Amino acid sequence: QLGRSHIYMLGQETQLKASALFERAIDLDPNLADAYAFLSYSLNKRQWTTEKDRRIRVSDSRATPMRLRALKMANRALELDQKIPFGWIANARSNIGLGRTEDALRSVMRALELIPNMGVAHYLHGFTLLLMNKPEDADAALERALETSPQDSYRWIILSVKSMGRILAGKFDEAILLSREAQLDPHATFVCDIGEVVGLTQIGELEQANAAAERALEKNADFSIASFNNDF
Repeated sequence: QLGRSHIYMLGQETQLKASALFERAIDLDPNLADAYAFLSYSLNKRQWTTEKDRRIRVSDSRATPMRLRALKMANRALELDQKIPFGWIANARSNIGLGRTEDALRSVMRALELIPNMGVAHYLHGFTLLLMNKPEDADAALERALETSPQDSYRWIILSVKSMGRILAGKFDEAILLSREAQLDPHATFVCDIGEVVGLTQIGELEQANAAAERALEKNADFSIASFNNDF
């Protein structure tokens, strides 16, 4: 339980603590499926926060040791208990990191079969569909995530991904509005700025786009308009 209290927080140090707690739980009970599932989830979050290049790239599916171990832990959780929803969530997140979107989609759907109103499952469903270049289907799934978990502490991420989907769908005005809404969250990171910067660039509002990029740079020095426009 202590590990689970850390897993939803941001930051490398917090996730290191979470991983250590789940590792300890596995030492105490090697057949505890939940511990493997949450360890997998924590490893995936650590991968994100340790990468030097934190720009979001759809094509970024490097099989790093941490990602491969995360998938192994998720698979172990499911070997122990096929009915553990978070095991399927961890498996989906691992496969997303490895670029295996079809496998991720199957895992997400298994999680939703077990808990139809699981907010994080609807979010990952939408994110996976976005990676598969299905922005309209992704938007519907992300909307369900907001409906099933309206007070979700990661609401800003859901809004950010919805914004990216609107970019892919060519609906730049909607993308800008969603991005700006996401930025209002006190926990928002530079990810929330993507939709606004790219959207403004695409509609030719370059002065506003540059101003938005400057705000993003204050959150992450690797941010650039060119990098994100190339990815979208």
